[in-house]
Amino acid sequence: MKILNVDQIRALDQSTIEHEPIAPINLMERAALAFVDWFVDRFPTTTPIKLFCGLGNNGGDGLAIARLLLERNYPIEVNVVRYARRESDDFMHNHRRLKLITETIRYIELPQEIPALRHNEVIIDAILGSGLSRPTEGIIKSVIEVINRSPATVVAVDIASGLNADKPNAPTDVIIEPDYTVTFQLPKLAFMLPKNGRYVGDWHIVDIRLHKRYIDLAPTHYYFTQPQDARLLLRKRERFSNKGSFGHALLMVGSYGKMGAAVLAAKACLRSGVGLLTVHAPKCGYDTLQIAVPEAMCRPDGNPNVLTGTPDRGASELGSLTPADYAVVGIGSGIGQAPETLDMLKGLLKTLKKPMVIDADALNLLSENRELLKQIPANSILTPHQKSLNG
Repeated sequence: MKILNVDQIRALDQSTIEHEPIAPINLMERAALAFVDWFVDRFPTTTPIKLFCGLGNNGGDGLAIARLLLERNYPIEVNVVRYARRESDDFMHNHRRLKLITETIRYIELPQEIPALRHNEVIIDAILGSGLSRPTEGIIKSVIEVINRSPATVVAVDIASGLNADKPNAPTDVIIEPDYTVTFQLPKLAFMLPKNGRYVGDWHIVDIRLHKRYIDLAPTHYYFTQPQDARLLLRKRERFSNKGSFGHALLMVGSYGKMGAAVLAAKACLRSGVGLLTVHAPKCGYDTLQIAVPEAMCRPDGNPNVLTGTPDRGASELGSLTPADYAVVGIGSGIGQAPETLDMLKGLLKTLKKPMVIDADALNLLSENRELLKQIPANSILTPHQKSLNG
């Protein structure tokens, strides 16, 4: 599934409007209906709701959602956060439609006008959308702070108010911290950034039938892998195939005190379906690997505690084979950051011209020696997470 940036999403909306064709206000109604369908599947009609909306199109989504929930007999209180003098046209259209069925719309301009929030309520956040261009401030900031302090369940419409869709926020930014985010058609890049976890919650996609051809042709470097995508990677195995039919992998893993990482990496590699596996590890891990992963072949390094090598030829003690003789090489799990291990990594990158899987301490070594980044073979896979990035 593609991940598009904010400008592309705007263009996608416009392409849908032009090619379906559909009026912008009706596309907004479609999005509101999709959100409400998701909502009613999870929250009973007795759930008290406080909806907070801004003055732009995300606020227009919120007003349409409020009207649809009122029609389904949900008890809902609508709060319009007046942070500017002007409203969008779509906001005003939905405001007029909502006023036809309820007069109970509150307007918030000052902090003392923010209502109390209770634990049994659900808060719907439709204050700001993906078009955010600056940090939250003023009354918006005050409302977000009150919502974040409340014990209520929070559901964000499309994206949490205050969260940048395409780039990291500043540490001081004030952002809604939802329990759920219900986004339209495609995920946002912001959902994939580890530091944004508290500003996303459990995210769900609702289909609003945006222009498929535009999505198919839109260029992007970012994709979200779904189960159906992963299933396409599975290959049928012929009846008379054998271990020699499925490649020979080399893992360069482990150091003294970190052989558990080597064992886990080896088991994962075998589980993925490799035919043959050689694990190159320090001598201290030989017995551990032979007992814990007997299916793997183990080549002990000459060093008892860490992986070693030279900047010119990479790892030592690989016998008659070199890393280039293997179908794929994985490196990093538990290897540590000793100088001789860095020499081994330098040599490996210099001589190996096929894709690698680079993990854990190998990433840390690269981060401390950034000149090596240019030597990473094309199509290699890097597997960072926050702990490995932070050392």
